[in-house]
Parts: sequence; C-alpha cells; structure tokens
Amino acid sequence: MGVFNDVFVSVPDIYVCIACISAISIVYAGGLVIYRLFLSPISHIPGPKMAAATLWYEFYYNVVKEGTYFLKVQELHKQYGEQIASFKPHNKILIKHRSNRPHHPPRSPH
Repeated sequence: MGVFNDVFVSVPDIYVCIACISAISIVYAGGLVIYRLFLSPISHIPGPKMAAATLWYEFYYNVVKEGTYFLKVQELHKQYGEQIASFKPHNKILIKHRSNRPHHPPRSPH
C-alpha cells in the first residue's frame, strides 16, 4: 500500500496546485492590464480603456451584441475625430478624414 501512496498525488496536493496556477494567472493578467494601460509606449493614445486593456471589448460587440463592433468603431471615429485611437490592445487606428477633392484613378502607362 505504501508504494501506491508514493506514486499517486493526494487530493489536497492537487487543490494546492490548482490554487497556485490560478493565483499566478490572476497576477499575470493584472500585470498585463497595468502594463497596457499605464506603462506601454502606446498607452497615451486615446480610446476606451477597456479596449486598450483586453480583447473582451471586441468580443462583447461581436458575440454578445451580434456583430456590431464595426458600428462601435464608427461611433468611436466620430467621438475622437482626426487622431489615432486605441480600439484593441495591439491595434491602433489612424482616423483621418478624406479630403473633398475628387478621386482620380492613376493614369495608364501607355
């Protein structure tokens, strides 16, 4: 019987491992959010803080709100005007209005 006790991990040890892994994951996620919001070189860029911190912002509009993220991005374009905005942790969007000049296609080389 002593051989099996040495081989198998007891139930309380498994709970300790799960608790340690959970604690490490929470500390890592919290540190990542703090870095993205305050310490990142692009943290000064305006935009919703939830969108700058996590990808859950996009998930919410695409899954819960049934694919309306593109409408939210258009709304944020109007809100922030002609500047760069942060809509995702790693993606920044340059918002620049088009001029009123007519668009001319490029000339043919012939």
